[in-house]
Amino acid sequence: MAVKKAPDKQPEEKLLEKPIAQAKPKAPAARTNQAAFYMYIGPAIRGLISSNAIYRKDELKRLDDALAKYPDIKHLLIPGEQLGAARIAIKKPDSFLSVVYNRLAKQA
Repeated sequence: MAVKKAPDKQPEEKLLEKPIAQAKPKAPAARTNQAAFYMYIGPAIRGLISSNAIYRKDELKRLDDALAKYPDIKHLLIPGEQLGAARIAIKKPDSFLSVVYNRLAKQA
């Protein structure tokens, strides 16, 4: 009959002997809090901004005139990572995004 060998415990012991600094997993590369793109999910405002427009971070400066006239636009410029949740939230009548959307629609 075959004899089962007990698993070798040396690798586990070696892991425990390592200093704590070496045993820590490496942190992922530093992530910036800057989104790759932003999407405007508000109503179209003639001559200023169109609905579902996509902007890169460096293009947001073009919206200074629109933001000066309609400050609520900034609430509807959603980072790409949060776009799915924002689209769900804007459909709920009592959500903040929905209230801002309706306020902008009345102003425009």
